[in-house]
Amino acid sequence: MRSQSATLALGAVVTVLCACSQLTGLSDLELATATGTAGDADAGAAPPGGEDATAPTTSDGSSSSPPADDAAGSDAAGVPGTGDSGAPSSPPACVATGGPSLVKLANFCIDSTEVTNDQYQSFLSASPALTLAPSPACSYKTSFAPSSAIPSGKGSEPVVWVDWCDAYAFCNWAGKHLCGAIQGGSSSEANAANPLVDEWYVACSMDGADVYPYGGSTYVAGKCNDSEAKTGSLRGVGTFPGCVGGYPGIYDMNGNAYEWEDACAVAVGASDSCVIRGGAFDFSGTGYGGCNTYFNDYTVERSDTYDDTGFRCCDD
Repeated sequence: MRSQSATLALGAVVTVLCACSQLTGLSDLELATATGTAGDADAGAAPPGGEDATAPTTSDGSSSSPPADDAAGSDAAGVPGTGDSGAPSSPPACVATGGPSLVKLANFCIDSTEVTNDQYQSFLSASPALTLAPSPACSYKTSFAPSSAIPSGKGSEPVVWVDWCDAYAFCNWAGKHLCGAIQGGSSSEANAANPLVDEWYVACSMDGADVYPYGGSTYVAGKCNDSEAKTGSLRGVGTFPGCVGGYPGIYDMNGNAYEWEDACAVAVGASDSCVIRGGAFDFSGTGYGGCNTYFNDYTVERSDTYDDTGFRCCDD
């Protein structure tokens, strides 16, 4: 497990109004935080879907799948570049073959939750071809099995111990793609907080309006499964009903597990530096769980696996 006491350096990422800015001066394992202003929601304000947007839970604190893609966020407007009506000319269909249910935004779809152990096991059981991951970036792969065995009895928790190529391959197998750029292909570190480009950021921040997925710029302890929640471990996806947003129906974009993004510096092989987003159960939500933050890609390599890092997928 990565320790929260590890040496971390902070750096700035692009603000939501500087789509073409570049980051400079980044050092090892630095966390970038956007410097732009955000929404004016007060602390404790209800998330976009309301506090009643509760995911089903079981007596042991695990969670069944959150609400399906029943048009949650489908009426979202205001995504730049979509025209006066705020709607794209060809709305996404949100049709996929595997993994979590999808939530429809204005011009793409995103998984309602992080991919779970059960869902990833279904992928492995299908004997997926190594060609589901791109070459040469993933030519080092001989298997998509996690580096640590999937635990029994934890089917609703996010799959972890998976690297970037595992995440990419699963999304491809499920008829989706690892979240990257809105218009297709990869995003980048420089665009991590750019609502014109980055799918993950758009979904988490409601098009750049908010710092935290539950709304506004004020961190609220206990909303999500981060270190302030003091669970000390992963929880079933959707277990924290207040941790929903930026659009209704999207759970755990702050806390629980970090999420791989299709945003790597180069595409050469195992040592390529890539971005992970959204914070985790063992890191503070005040800095690591904001929509405009990420672990710097100079120290997170494509082949790395961690006990607190999983992923979700997007679809066009």
